[in-house]
Amino acid sequence: MEWLTLLWLPIVVAAVVCFIASALAWTVLPHHNKDVLPFANPQHFKDLAQPDGAESVKPGVYMFPHQHNMSAEDETSKTMIKEGPWGTVNIWPAQPQMGPKLAASLGVFLFVTFLVAYVAAESLLEDAQGDIEPISSLRVFQLTTTVAVMAYTCGWMLNAIWFGKPLRQWLTDGVDGLAYGLITGATFAILWPS
Repeated sequence: MEWLTLLWLPIVVAAVVCFIASALAWTVLPHHNKDVLPFANPQHFKDLAQPDGAESVKPGVYMFPHQHNMSAEDETSKTMIKEGPWGTVNIWPAQPQMGPKLAASLGVFLFVTFLVAYVAAESLLEDAQGDIEPISSLRVFQLTTTVAVMAYTCGWMLNAIWFGKPLRQWLTDGVDGLAYGLITGATFAILWPS
């Protein structure tokens, strides 16, 4: 793991810069403003999820209609399946705490940049004596950007396909992933050991 002693700085810097870019993407830039839609009547939904005097819905991801609530012979089930609506709802146990979520996000950025560094080290550094081959910054940028864009854009796609993520969210998440990949590649190209 000698490569880690050579590449720790680009790992940390890329993760921190991507973390800052992510915070800006969600708090300052307008492209995520319409990613999540509000309920027309949030009190009605709250009453459904937490009726008076009844146990509230446990935290989790719920799908409707759901196969366990359906019967092939039941006319109501047939109508629900045919006419919809279909969807998923994510119920959290309480108001999200920003500190742990921010820390977890930074952890993900560190993990991805660690893996990018590993792939770059295996691809670009000489194994024999730990000497660094003369490598162009463009080659470092090309490889690390490609790996980072793959990590930041491909990981969520299967989940998005199966759980109906709208095209708009695909695009905004893709733009973010491309930006994080470019930031990572630029950081590694600039800070690559010479």
